[in-house]
Amino acid sequence: MKLTVRDIGGGPSLFLLHGLFGSGDNWVFVARRLEDRFRCILPDLRNHGGSGWSGPFGYRDMAADILDTADGLGLDRFHVLGHSLGAKTAMALALMAPGRVERMGAADMAPRHYDGSELLRLAGLMMSLDLSRLRSRREADAALAPEVPDPAIRGFLLKNLREEGEGFSWKLNLQALRDSFPGMAAWEESGTFTGPVLFLRGEKSRYIRDEDLPEARRFFPRAEMVTVPGAGHWVHADNPQFVIHAVARFFG
Repeated sequence: MKLTVRDIGGGPSLFLLHGLFGSGDNWVFVARRLEDRFRCILPDLRNHGGSGWSGPFGYRDMAADILDTADGLGLDRFHVLGHSLGAKTAMALALMAPGRVERMGAADMAPRHYDGSELLRLAGLMMSLDLSRLRSRREADAALAPEVPDPAIRGFLLKNLREEGEGFSWKLNLQALRDSFPGMAAWEESGTFTGPVLFLRGEKSRYIRDEDLPEARRFFPRAEMVTVPGAGHWVHADNPQFVIHAVARFFG
């Protein structure tokens, strides 16, 4: 599947992959500050944003989408950096097509199993909203607030609410995402990528533990890890300047 992309800047090609419930726009701030060094390609992953929908899917499907998109752009080799869901996609891509990937980066995600119960809960809450009765984004925000008290998380989820005429729809294929959660939480890839690999870990996040790096080096023997000061899981939003510097250093 060829994906909808934003194409920013010029230079070596760098795919920037968003996380679950996100879109390519999540990386725009970083891409704008790297556009003099890199051609930043920001896709909407399948079942997200403006890209096509499918049934249940996995990381190999999403990795194949990046290859199809790269082919459509005439790119033989490229760099790739992903966050969360996008990080596992980047890892799967490097293992599946090591000859196509120059360098790979993974932001706050390791190659291991995660508990996806909270993400599954959020998808269920979004699906439970009766969009036919919704009259404003404020109403949607109020409906989610009792179960999602953090306004930043609500705001992130509601970026996916699209106004259509007098009604609303989701930019996400929530049913496919929900059906695919077991595979998303798992890690069942194999192989080795011997190119340079960067793991960016949020200082306040528990998604990458100290013991994850030796395990990651089974797949990525040249992996290094950098901790992003003051950042939680959304490292590129919490400390963008540090991430921009780290990306420019590693991929430059």
